[in-house]
Amino acid sequence: MTCAAYTAQPMLLRLPFLLVLLFMTSLFAPPGFAASASGIQVEVAWARPTPPAATVAAVYMTLRNRGSADRLLRLTSPLAARVELHQTRSEGGMMRMRPLPFVDIAAGGELVAAPGGLHVMMLQLQRPLTAGEEFPLTLVFATAGEIHVKVTVRAGS
Repeated sequence: MTCAAYTAQPMLLRLPFLLVLLFMTSLFAPPGFAASASGIQVEVAWARPTPPAATVAAVYMTLRNRGSADRLLRLTSPLAARVELHQTRSEGGMMRMRPLPFVDIAAGGELVAAPGGLHVMMLQLQRPLTAGEEFPLTLVFATAGEIHVKVTVRAGS
C-alpha cells in the first residue's frame, strides 16, 4: 500500500460520520433560521402579536450573506394577500414609511430588519397573529432563489 492510499483511508472511513453529523445539525437549527446554498442566512425571524381586527403586521429578521452579492426581490406568505419590504425614515420631522422594490445585500454583508427601520409588511392579513405561533414566509432572491423560513410570533421585544 502506498503512503497516499494509507492516509486517504481514515478520511474515507470518517466521511459517512461527517455527513450524518452535518444532517443532524441542520435538524436543530434555531427557530426562524434558514440558509441557502448560495450563502444567504435568515436569522431570528419574528413578529409581534396583532390585535383581533388588525389587517397588517410587521416582520423583523437578520439576513447574513456569506456568499456573493444578492438582491431580495420579493416576499410571500399564505397569511397575507401582499407582503412588501418597507423602510421607515424621518422626513421633515415626521416618520414616514415607504415600500421598497428590492433590497441589495453585499457579499459578506448583513441586513437587519428591525422596528423603526427596514421591515417586512404583511398586508391584508387572513387572521390575527397570536403569541407562540409560527407561520411561513418565503424570501425570493435574485441569485439564492427561494428561502423558506418560519416566523415566530412573540410578545414584547
